[in-house]
Amino acid sequence: MKKLKILFFTTDTSNFVDKTDDYFKKELVKLSDVEIYFQYKGGNISDILKELNDKPDFIYFDDFERINRVYGLPTDLDKVNIPKGILFHDLYRDNDIFVEYVEKSKIDLLYAHYRDGFLSLYPQYKDRFIWLPLHVYRPIFCKRSIKKDIRFLMMGSLGKKKYPLRNKMFQRMKNVEGFVTHKHPGYDYSLKENGNIFVGEKYAKEVARAKIFLTCGSIYNYPLGKYFEVPACNTLLLASGFPELLDLGFIDKKTFVEINEENFEEKAKYYNKYKEERKIITRAGHKMVLARHTTDIRVRQFVDGLWKFLSKNG
Repeated sequence: MKKLKILFFTTDTSNFVDKTDDYFKKELVKLSDVEIYFQYKGGNISDILKELNDKPDFIYFDDFERINRVYGLPTDLDKVNIPKGILFHDLYRDNDIFVEYVEKSKIDLLYAHYRDGFLSLYPQYKDRFIWLPLHVYRPIFCKRSIKKDIRFLMMGSLGKKKYPLRNKMFQRMKNVEGFVTHKHPGYDYSLKENGNIFVGEKYAKEVARAKIFLTCGSIYNYPLGKYFEVPACNTLLLASGFPELLDLGFIDKKTFVEINEENFEEKAKYYNKYKEERKIITRAGHKMVLARHTTDIRVRQFVDGLWKFLSKNG
């Protein structure tokens, strides 16, 4: 069997609260039709390629900003005749650096988790854009049979500037009977803190305890991780809505419940009271996420897309 060889620039995110990139790599190496050369340092691309046994078919960066900060982006990519792709996480950071690097390095494919956000900021790259939405790792999020003993749950950042709706929900719900919240632990943590914060398995179990989880997509209307994680844990998602969600399968009152700053408390109390309605939507959301948005599915889509691109472009 011919294998797709990928030179994969990445960083160590094993101690991150958000382990999406880590889960992606774990599933990627399981595929029989790929061979991955993980790279954790920068430098001249020609020197890096000389260290490999085979010439890769594709060069990929799984986090543009972090790679740039941790060890520096590799240089002289325009001098090698190998297709290249970059995943850009935080679309509102390092914009000028991103555009300059894409142009100078002749990057072929540009990936992002947030379709509408990327295309609004970089319409000039529409023809190079690949939508790679977030996903949930089955071993952590999708196998939960836990007693639902939390009525309303909120977890995550509450910053007014970036998450004004989330902050309003917290301020109004914090005195409601049955409401539970946990302080955001930060985005990085030490191993000694692991048992004391909600991350990984512990985070998924806590989400699974909730009947209803309230969140939002930030001021940018991003389909953030919790949109996928909450339904995967068999918990009803109450969250802000925006057009991109429809194409992901998030349909109001079908697979989640759309809320805004005027109605979130009313809807939270309604679905707490009407158990059967809540369960129907929860089950549908759970089924939809497992059918469309698990990490193994996303990895397969990523690789199949590369096969198609490389075949089309010789």
